Amino acid sequence: MDFDGKITQSTTEIVFIKNAEGPINVYPNPTSDLLNIAEWNKFSLIELYDVAGKKAGGWYNPKHTINIYTFNNGMYILKATKKKRSGNTTKNY
Repeated sequence: MDFDGKITQSTTEIVFIKNAEGPINVYPNPTSDLLNIAEWNKFSLIELYDVAGKKAGGWYNPKHTINIYTFNNGMYILKATKKKRSGNTTKNY
């Protein structure tokens, strides 16, 4: 059930991305409003870029859910910078 009380069917999936430093879960995919990031507290910065490489948005010390409601429809690249004791490590997902 949606926030507005309507029941709709979607092709929502969870994206599980694995790299050398561990996985990141981003869901739902696709979405048009809220994007959830599992283990969000491990990241100091989350950025989204369109396929042309233009930065579409960025969130310092992100929370579990980021709002992408105002973004144009399309594909985006998520860039996550993990928190480290001695600085930050940036990985593209």
